[in-house]
Amino acid sequence: MGIFTALFSGVNGINSNGNVISVIGDNIANVNTIGFKGNKAQFEDILAGNDTGLGSRVSVVNPEFSQGGFESTGSVTDMAIDGDGFFILENPTDGSTFYSRAGQFIVDKDGYLVNADNYRVQGYQVDSSNNITSSIGDIVISKVPVAPQDTTTISVVANLDSNEIDPAAFDEDDPTGTSNFSAGITVYDSLGNSHLVTIYFRKTSTANSWEWKALVDGGEITGGTAGENEIEAAGTLTFDTDGTLVSATTSSSDFDFLGATQSQAITFDFGSSTDSGGSGLDGVTQFGSNSSVSNINQDGYASGSLKTFEISADGTITGNYSNGVTQTIAQVILASFNNPNELTRVGSNNYIETLDSGVPLISSPGTSGKGSIVSSTLEQSNVDLASELIRMVIIQRGFQANSRTISTVNDLLAQLVTLGQ
Repeated sequence: MGIFTALFSGVNGINSNGNVISVIGDNIANVNTIGFKGNKAQFEDILAGNDTGLGSRVSVVNPEFSQGGFESTGSVTDMAIDGDGFFILENPTDGSTFYSRAGQFIVDKDGYLVNADNYRVQGYQVDSSNNITSSIGDIVISKVPVAPQDTTTISVVANLDSNEIDPAAFDEDDPTGTSNFSAGITVYDSLGNSHLVTIYFRKTSTANSWEWKALVDGGEITGGTAGENEIEAAGTLTFDTDGTLVSATTSSSDFDFLGATQSQAITFDFGSSTDSGGSGLDGVTQFGSNSSVSNINQDGYASGSLKTFEISADGTITGNYSNGVTQTIAQVILASFNNPNELTRVGSNNYIETLDSGVPLISSPGTSGKGSIVSSTLEQSNVDLASELIRMVIIQRGFQANSRTISTVNDLLAQLVTLGQ
C-alpha cells in the first residue's frame, strides 16, 4: 500500500536529516579547532521496486579542504601551510604515519618536534656537512653544542701605500719598527681556542714588492715562550705599476698552537692576482694612499650552543648559535594526495591514507604543487559559522517536514481503521 511507503519515506527523511545535523554540529563544535576542515554531507534518494521513492539517505560525508584563515602566534614552531599539503607525523610507539593540517608543534624534552599527541614531525635530514639530503626522519632540534672549526683560510682586502719606503730587515722582536703596516685577526685552533694572529707587511728594496709575516705570541705555540713573537707563516706580494696584485706567494704556513692539532696550515688569500687570471683588484692593492684594511675574515669558530632557530617558507630549519654560526638543522616536508577527500579522519586533527586517496606525494614546501610554510602562524578552521547556522535551519525544517509526513500518515491510518467500525 502506498500509504506505508510514505511512512517509510518520512522515517528515512528523519534519519538522513538527523545525520546531517550531526555533521553540522561537528563543524560548529570545531569552529575554533586549529587546522580543522569542515565536512559536508551529500543526500541521495532511495528507490524501491517499480521506481517507487523511499525518501533520502546520506550517501557520503566529504571534508572540504579549502584554505583556512591565518592566526599569528609568538612561537616559531607554530606552522601553517599556505596552499596544498599535509604535515607528516609519525607515532614513535608503533611507527604509524598520520597527516595533518594542524601545525601546533613544540620541542619535547628530547629535542623532537612533536604535536600534542607526541607524534613526531617528519622532514629531510642533513648530512655531516649540514646539507639537506633526501633521507626522511624525525626532526630533532638538538641542544648539543656545535663542534668548533679550526681556521683554514684568512682573507684580506687592504691597500698598501705605494709611497712607503723599505725599512730595516724584518725583526720578529721588533715587528712594528721593521714593517710598514700590520693587521690583526683572531683565528681558531682544532679545539676552538682563539689566538691573535698579526700580519706584518714590509716593503722591500725591489720595486713594487712586499713581504709579509704572520706572528703569534710564543706562549700560544708549542715550544714557544710567552711574550716572544713566533713567525708561523710568511710570503711575498708583488704589484704592477698600476697598483694591481700581480702575484701572492706563501713560503710557509705551519701553526703549532699549544694543545691542539699541530701543523695547522692556514691559507692566506690576498685576492685574485693577475698572474692567476684575476683582476688584481679584489684583495690587496698598492695605491698611493694610506695603508688600510677594508676587510679581513677567517673561516674558523669556537664551539657554540643553540640560541634560536627559524623556519623559512621552504621548510628549512636554521639554527643560530652563540658563536655566530648558522647551520641547517632539517627541512619540514609535506605530503599531498590525488584524492584527499578519501583520507580517513581519525581524530586529533589527523588523517590516514586509504586505497582510494592514493599514496602520499612527498616533497619540500613550495615544490610539486605544495604550499609554503608560514612560521609563527596557525591555520584556523575553515568552517563558515554563518553558513553552518543557515544550513542548520534548512535541515531542521526538513526534519520537521518529514516528521509531519509521519504524523499525517498516522492520521490517515487512524481514519482507515475507523472505516471498519
